[in-house]
Amino acid sequence: ALPATLVTREQADRYCRWRYPRSGGRLPSEAEWEYAATGGGAGLRYPFGERMDPARVHAGARQTLLPVDSLPQGATPQGLLHALGNVAEWTASEAAPYPGSTAVLRPGAIVRGGAANSDLKDLSVTGLVSVPPIGRYAFIGFRSAASVPSASTVKSTDSPSTSSASAKGIALTRGSMKPTPFSSGRASTSSTRSGKRGSAAG
Repeated sequence: ALPATLVTREQADRYCRWRYPRSGGRLPSEAEWEYAATGGGAGLRYPFGERMDPARVHAGARQTLLPVDSLPQGATPQGLLHALGNVAEWTASEAAPYPGSTAVLRPGAIVRGGAANSDLKDLSVTGLVSVPPIGRYAFIGFRSAASVPSASTVKSTDSPSTSSASAKGIALTRGSMKPTPFSSGRASTSSTRSGKRGSAAG
C-alpha cells in the first residue's frame, strides 16, 4: 500500500483517533516523532546511523512514492520504516523556536521527516518545516501515535480499510516513548534547524 497523503492535519488526527480509540490514538508531538526516528532516544542523526546512505532513503527530487513497507534497510533499530523520505509527516506541534534558538519560523504546523522530493542534503531526523495545517499536500502524510500501559508494548499493522493508503504508527509507553516495529506503515519537505527538541516529523 502507498502512503496516505493529501489530508489536512485535522483529518490525519481524526483518523488516528478513529483507528485507535482505546489507545488514545493521535498524531505524535514533534518530540515523540523525533524520539522514534532517532532509534528510541539513541540520538542518531539518521534512523539507520550517523551517515547518510542514499540507498536507504527514498528522496532526492523523486516524484513517485514507495509502498509503506519498503526499504527495510532504512529502518530504525526498532524497525520503524521510512522515518526519512518518501512522505513527510504531520505532527501535533505548532511552529515555535527551541529554547535559546534565534531561528525564525513562519506560523504553522510542524512537519517532520522529509519527502521523496526533498534534497538529500536537507534530510536528517532534526530537519523540519512549518506549513499551514489546513493544506493538503502530495508529499505529506502522517504517523499514528498511541499511549499504552507502561509495562507493555503494542504491535499494529496501522492499515486502514482500503488497500490504497496506510497510516504508519509509533507505539508509546506512558511516561516515556518507546517505538515498536510495525508490519506496514506510513501516511504521510524539510529544512534543518539545529538542536533537538525534547528529543521529535514532520
